[in-house]
Amino acid sequence: MKWLWLFVLPGCAFISDSHEDWRLDPDEDGVPVGEDCNDADPQIGAARAWYPDADGDGIGRQEDEQILCIPPEGSVTAGGDCDDSDDTTFPNADERCDGADNDCDGEIDEGVLTPFWPDSDNDGYGSPTGRTEACEAP
Repeated sequence: MKWLWLFVLPGCAFISDSHEDWRLDPDEDGVPVGEDCNDADPQIGAARAWYPDADGDGIGRQEDEQILCIPPEGSVTAGGDCDDSDDTTFPNADERCDGADNDCDGEIDEGVLTPFWPDSDNDGYGSPTGRTEACEAP
C-alpha cells in the first residue's frame, strides 16, 4: 500500500498586505469593517456621539448623548450644556450678573459681582466689616 501525502496550503497565504487593508477598510476612510457606518462611502465613518440641542446654541445636553451613525434632528456633536433652554448659557459663555451659572462651571456670577460695604452714617465711606458682593448696591 502506498501512502499519499497531501499538503494543504492556507487559501489566504498569498494575499498581499494592500489587499488585506482594502478588505478591512474598503472605502479607505480609516474605519474598519464592523465599525464603519457605510463601507461604501469614505465620507461616512464610525458612529459618533450626538447631543440634542433644544436652544440652538450649538451645545447639547451631555446627559442625553446618543451614539449613532446618522445625526438625529436638532442634534450637535458638542455636549456639556447646563441649561439647554437658554441659548446664552453654555460652557465658556460670558458670565452675566443674573444669579445663574451662565458658563456651566458650577459657579454663579463669578467675576461679575461688585463689592459693597455698609455706610450706616451716610458719610460716603463704608464700614470695613459687613462687606457683601452683589450685582447692584443693596
